[in-house]
Amino acid sequence: MAAGKSLMLIKPSLGWSAHTTLHGHAERVTCVQFARPQHDAAMRTAALDASNATARRPHAAPLIVSGAADHTVRVWRPAAPWSGALDAETAWTSDVLTGHTAAVLTVSVRVTAAGQMVLASGASDGRICIATGSAADGAEAPCLIQTIAMPRHYAMTLALAGLPSGDAWLLFAGATDRQLHLYTSEHAAVSATATFEHRLALPGHTDWIRSVDTAAMMVGERPALAVATGSQDRFVRLWQLTQQAPPLSSPASIATDLPASGGDAEDAATAQLRRLTDTLETALQTTQSMSTKAFDVQLGGKSWLFHFDSLLACHEGWVHSVQFDPYQHLKAHASGKPPTWPRVLSASADQTCIVWSCGDSEKDAMASDPDKSQTWSSVRAGDMSGKTQGFYGAIWTPDPVEREDRTAAVGSQRFVANNYTGALQPFGWRPSDVAEDLASGHWKALAGLSGHSDAIMGLSWNTASDFFLTTSLDQTTRCWGSTRQSTPADNRADAVTATAQDPAAVARTVSRPRWSEISRPQIHGYNLQCIAPIDRYRFVSGADEKILRTFVMPRTMWHLSRRLCGLQDDAAEDAARLPMEAHVPALGLSNKAMDTSTQPSPESNTDSQPAETGPHGRQDPADAPATLPLEQALHQHSLWAETGKLYGHAFEITAVGSWTRPGIDMAPPTLVSAARASDPAASALLVWQQRDEAQRSENWHIVGRCEGHSLTVVCIRFSLDGMRVLSVGRDRSLLIHQRPAKSSGVEGSVDNASVENQETTVVALWPVALNIPKCHSRIIWGAAWMGNDIVATVSRDKICQLRHAETGALLWRSEVQSQGLTAVDVIRIGVTSHGQQFLMAIGDEAGGIRIFRCSVPGSTGPSPLAVDLVHVVDTSRTHQGAVKCLSFKEHHTSDTSYTLASGGEDGSARIFRIDL
Repeated sequence: MAAGKSLMLIKPSLGWSAHTTLHGHAERVTCVQFARPQHDAAMRTAALDASNATARRPHAAPLIVSGAADHTVRVWRPAAPWSGALDAETAWTSDVLTGHTAAVLTVSVRVTAAGQMVLASGASDGRICIATGSAADGAEAPCLIQTIAMPRHYAMTLALAGLPSGDAWLLFAGATDRQLHLYTSEHAAVSATATFEHRLALPGHTDWIRSVDTAAMMVGERPALAVATGSQDRFVRLWQLTQQAPPLSSPASIATDLPASGGDAEDAATAQLRRLTDTLETALQTTQSMSTKAFDVQLGGKSWLFHFDSLLACHEGWVHSVQFDPYQHLKAHASGKPPTWPRVLSASADQTCIVWSCGDSEKDAMASDPDKSQTWSSVRAGDMSGKTQGFYGAIWTPDPVEREDRTAAVGSQRFVANNYTGALQPFGWRPSDVAEDLASGHWKALAGLSGHSDAIMGLSWNTASDFFLTTSLDQTTRCWGSTRQSTPADNRADAVTATAQDPAAVARTVSRPRWSEISRPQIHGYNLQCIAPIDRYRFVSGADEKILRTFVMPRTMWHLSRRLCGLQDDAAEDAARLPMEAHVPALGLSNKAMDTSTQPSPESNTDSQPAETGPHGRQDPADAPATLPLEQALHQHSLWAETGKLYGHAFEITAVGSWTRPGIDMAPPTLVSAARASDPAASALLVWQQRDEAQRSENWHIVGRCEGHSLTVVCIRFSLDGMRVLSVGRDRSLLIHQRPAKSSGVEGSVDNASVENQETTVVALWPVALNIPKCHSRIIWGAAWMGNDIVATVSRDKICQLRHAETGALLWRSEVQSQGLTAVDVIRIGVTSHGQQFLMAIGDEAGGIRIFRCSVPGSTGPSPLAVDLVHVVDTSRTHQGAVKCLSFKEHHTSDTSYTLASGGEDGSARIFRIDL
C-alpha cells in the first residue's frame, strides 16, 4: 500500500501487520500495483493441472510497480535471489523509469509466461508511457519503448490485458474525456517495433472514468474478456470482448445469393430476409441510452466483438475503484465449471463497497447459463454513519485459511478497502446458518490497519507507560496500546495495527504483543500540534487555536484497555471516578462527559451512543468482548471526555510540557505552554496548575510565567525532579527557568475562563536559571534532560550538543550530520558508583534515527562524559521524511531491553525495541 512517500508491505495472514517499508520516491506515492500474469485463463488452467509439474510455473519473485508525484515510476524487486518467501529482512531494490513531466496517476503491469514484463503508466501530462523488461531476478531496468499522447485529456486509469487467445495485447485507458479508450498491439511480445495503436474510443460514462479492470471468461464455448469501468458519474459499466464464430456469409452476400426468381413465396421470403438484415445492421450501428454500438475488432487474425453489456447503478457517490474477483475463477476451474462473469467489487465516496454478482444469487452466478444471467445482485458493506468521506479503493484478498466447505466455490471471502481517514478496513463474508443457501449472509467489518493520514506532530506516553498518544495534522489524537492477545486464525485482522508497531516483530509468532489503535480520544477541527500527559488517564493537547484542552479517558475505554493491553487493577479506585462515556452534542464541538445516570438529550448527535453503550454495542463495558474496536467504532465511539479549556495565550499553541510527581502524596500536576510569537511579550511561557487536585477538578489557573525568549518556542521539557523547565525555539536560544518558592510571586488578576468569578490568583515570574543565546546557528527543534544536570539539544544546523544545566558549559558536541536534526529523547538505563548510563535517541530530517550510549561520571568519577554511537536504525524501518518526535517508554520490565516510540512527517508512528 502507498503510505505517503513510501510503500508499506502488509501481511493479512499475520493480522494486517506491517512487513517492510520501501523508501525511494521523493513525493507522495499515487498508485501501486503488483505484477500480474498476462493471460488469466492460461494461469488458471496451469493451476488446475496439479498432476503436471511442468504446467505449474514456479512462484516468481514479486514485482511491485509504483508511481508518484515526483514524475517517476519505480519497479521494486527483492535484491537477493528469490527464495520463495518474504520476511522482514528481505532487501529490495528499485529501478527508476522517467518519461513523464507531471504526477503519475496510474500504472498497470503484466508479466508473460516467458518472463517479459510490460508496464504502462499514465500521468496528468497527457502521456501514456509503455516500458518493457525482464521479470527475472537481477534483470536490468525496464526501458521505455513508446509514448502515447492523448490530446487535450489524460488517463486516470489503465489496465493491460492479454487477448484470451494469447496473440495480442490490449491496453484500456479511462480518461478525463469520459471515454474508454482501447489500444492494441497485435504481437505476442511487446517491443520497440510492436507498439500499441489506438483502436476505439467508447462513450457511455458522463464523467471522468476513475478505474478499469479486466478478467478472462467464457461465453458459451467462446473465449471472452470482461471489462469493468467505474466513474465519477456514480455508475459501473460492464463491457464484453467476445470472439465471434466465423460467419457463413456476410449480410450483403446473403442478399446477393438469394434466388432471383421462384414465385411469390420466394419473393416474400427474400423481402423478409432483407428487412431482417437491415434491422440487424441498424441495431449494431445505433447508439441508444442503455445499449451502445457493438464494434467489430480484428485481433490476431480473428474477429472480436466489443460491446457494452450491463449498467450497475447503486452508488450515490463517485466510484473510485472496480475489481473483478481474481480468486473466483480459480475455484471455478477447480470445481470443473467454466468461468463466467466474475463478481465485481466497487468502492465509492458514498462510504460503501458493493459486491456485484451475476444472477439472482452467488450460487446462480456460478451455475447459470452465462448467456442468460444478465441480472446483477448486490451486497453492500461499509459505514452508514455519515461521518466519514468514503472509500478511495477496494481490492479482493486471499482467504487467510482455505476452507473446504461449499462456500469456497463462490470466490474470495475477504476484501479490504482504504478510507478517507487513512485506514485499511477489511471485510469478511459471514454466511447464514441456512445450510441450503450458499449466498445468504453478510459482509462483516473486521479490525484492520489504521494510522494517521498526515504528519504526526506530538507523541507522549502516559505517566504509567501503559500506552502512548499521538497528535497529527490530520486533526486527530490517537491512543496506541500493546495488545497481548493471540490472534485466532479465522480472525487475524483483529490483532494488529501496522502504522504503530515494530516492523521487526512481524516475522515472529502471532501471539507476540502488537501495537494497535485502541481509541481515538480527540477529533478536532484544527491541526493538532502538541500533547502531554497529566496523569495515567488524562492528557492535554494544543492545536492551531489559542486554547489548550484537557481530556480524560472514559470508563468504557478503561475497561477495554485493561483487557486488551493487560493493564493492572491498581488504579481501579481512580477508574471509578472516570466518566462512563463521551459524546458530541449536535450543536456542540466538545466531547461531553456522560455518567451512568446521564442520557443524551433529544437534540444530541444521533450517531452518539447512550451512556451504557461502548465501542462494542449496548452492554456493560465490563462485559464487552476484548477485541479491537473497528474503524467505525474508533471514529464515533472511542472519544475521551473533554474536561477543560485553558485560556491565556493570544496566539496559536505550539508546545506544551507537563510534570506530575508520582507517589501517594501527589502534588498538583503542572503544565507549561507556549504559543506562536514574533516578540518577547508573546513568547512568554504560561505555567498552569489545578485548584483542587483531590477532587480531580479541572479548574486550571495560571500560576506563573517564564520570560526570556523572543520568538516561538517549539519544545518544552521538565527536569526529572520538576524544579526546572527547559525550553528552546526559533530564536536559537536555550533557557532554563527555575520553579520559585511557594511564597514568591506577585498578585494579579488573571483573565482565565477556567477561573470562575475572576478570582485573584498569584502569578509567579519564574526566574531564569540559565540563558544561552544563539547556542546553535539554526532553529533548535528538540531538547531533553539527561538526569537533572545535563541537557541535550538538536538543531537544523545538523549538530547535537550536551551542556551542563547550571553552568551552560559545552560537554559534548556531535559531528556535523548529513541532515538537520529534528528530535531527541533520553532515558536513564543504569546507575553505578562511577556515574550514570543513559540512552539518547536522535532523529533527523530524512527519517534516520541514531541511538547513543552516554556515560556520565559521578562527582568522584575519574573519566569525562563519554558518548558512543551504538545503533543506526535501518532505512527500511525508518520514516520517510522528518522525525517529528521521539519518546522512550519510562517504565520497562528489563534492564537490557528498552522501547522507543517515534512519530514522523510521513504520518506513521513506529515502535522500536532496543536490546543492549
